[in-house]
Amino acid sequence: MGVGVVILRHLKECKEPEVLLIRRGKPPNKGLWSFCGGGLELGETIVQCAAREAKEETGLVLLQDSLSSLSQFEFFQTDLRYPVPFTAVDVIDRDESGIRFHYAVIEVASRVENPRMEPVSGDDADAAKWFSISAAKVLGEELVPNGKEVIQEALNRFSPLPRE
Repeated sequence: MGVGVVILRHLKECKEPEVLLIRRGKPPNKGLWSFCGGGLELGETIVQCAAREAKEETGLVLLQDSLSSLSQFEFFQTDLRYPVPFTAVDVIDRDESGIRFHYAVIEVASRVENPRMEPVSGDDADAAKWFSISAAKVLGEELVPNGKEVIQEALNRFSPLPRE
């Protein structure tokens, strides 16, 4: 199972919200813009995985990612006070011999502690940058399959974002 992290921000001086994307440096989807994320480790919660992967791939810390003090958190909050799972997608890799692997990826939406900090690519990301929502949606074939729909679902659920 995998976890993807849809990191959103809306700076006061920007007309529209932005989404953080990484360009994948390794398969699956090598060379495509994607959300940071990766495999869930044994004993790790979905939100812990999201926080770890965001830090490894972008250097950014998720807002309130120190959730160890919380015994339970609200899955239906809409202002992204802390990371929240909100949808899931399939990632299926095929080649000429058939299906090589199939991941179910749980998408987690979040904001970061310092929204003005620029991401620094690391781990299996070879680039990381903030995209306006409109720019991200027109990436076309450069964006992972289902990427546009996942962004839209996050905006439907978590808009309006607080201006930071």
